[in-house]
Amino acid sequence: MLVPVAEVPLIAFTEIVLGHGGLPACGHCGAQSRTAMRSAAHVVEDLRLAARSWSQGPGPNVVLGGAEPFLHPELPSIVTAARASGVRRLMITSGGEALAVGQNAMGSLDAGVRLLELVLLAGAPAPHDDLLGRQGAYEAALAGARAFLSAAALRGYDIALFGRVPVCRHNTAHVAGAGAALGALGASAVFVDMSTAADVAPAAGWFDSVADTGMVNRTWAWFSGSDPGASVSAPHLAAPWSLTAVAT
Repeated sequence: MLVPVAEVPLIAFTEIVLGHGGLPACGHCGAQSRTAMRSAAHVVEDLRLAARSWSQGPGPNVVLGGAEPFLHPELPSIVTAARASGVRRLMITSGGEALAVGQNAMGSLDAGVRLLELVLLAGAPAPHDDLLGRQGAYEAALAGARAFLSAAALRGYDIALFGRVPVCRHNTAHVAGAGAALGALGASAVFVDMSTAADVAPAAGWFDSVADTGMVNRTWAWFSGSDPGASVSAPHLAAPWSLTAVAT
């Protein structure tokens, strides 16, 4: 029997905001912003509150979001505090470049990170680097993701890789390619973030093309942040997990 999408139980996550800035964003849109991190004490307080108040099924589960986590000077202590608070599943959203540096990938895994959401703007070096405004960023991002996967295999950790593609008028032609690249890395799902695409009207068939490219590459594309209406089938509008903000 087919179960309606709305009735499929989802694993829930609470988002803990580390700060703002540092994640890949289109420089042509002027989307680059000054990086500002919250204090570790405030982040840890939110972590503990999320764990204490958890009532959403298996968990607690947390996403460290809002900013590039490896730009936070106290990331190791924050991750340690998350595990000490009883967090069961810990996800980070990252541009991936820092994971290719030194022991960052292994250290993150040993500290308790098990889920990585990798942010790409395109599926090839030239457009990604041009959009981001930094040469070598694409190859460094993929190297970081591969380092994370390799370190997990070496340690025998069960991990998951996901993708995120922020959409704007400058990268619509590259979104499907980004999904394909993430699928080739092993991402099981790719979040096509339309919240940054308020002025974008994709060409007819664009949503289907992105979704179909994902499926060919064994990754599930899901869209959020705008209403594509009948342009995309309902399952591609459903997130693979539910996400809430920390309770206050």
